[in-house]
Amino acid sequence: MTLSRALISCVFTALAFTTAGVGAAPDAAGLVGAWELESAKDLKSGQVWGTKENSLWLFTFTRSHWTALQMARERKPPRSQSEFAKLSTDEKIKASHARVWDEKGQQVFAARGGTWRLDGDKLHHPATIALYSEVLGVDRVFKIVRLDKDTLVVRTEFPDQAQLDSEWTLRRLD
Repeated sequence: MTLSRALISCVFTALAFTTAGVGAAPDAAGLVGAWELESAKDLKSGQVWGTKENSLWLFTFTRSHWTALQMARERKPPRSQSEFAKLSTDEKIKASHARVWDEKGQQVFAARGGTWRLDGDKLHHPATIALYSEVLGVDRVFKIVRLDKDTLVVRTEFPDQAQLDSEWTLRRLD
């Protein structure tokens, strides 16, 4: 083999190894469906904070919109409809408030949604509706680490929570 052929071979080999690690952008169609959070982990501390045992997180993606619902497992059960109907107006307000916030002021139920778009491996999902109004219009971003038929792994890149550096693993429900 001549020196020039050897160099050409080395260059092609180097290019093949360099581009082998570069993945294609995720396919938006693969995101469409219903997903449940399996776990969420703080990448700085290693602490797992979101599990199916302590909360239920459901995400739905259509071709253009998304919704997210989250409920703490240790949330007080709501009153029955007949019991609720007997309450005074003030008591109904307190009972309704308790469906979303616990006595410590921690949110035990969350709901939000909006439109989404992919920009390479970045999933932009600003909220256009939310119980927690501070997130309205914020272009929160998930960096997609893995997306296949049954699993979605994302890393948070939230401008309103820059200190949050976590990885979420979701399982497809449908």
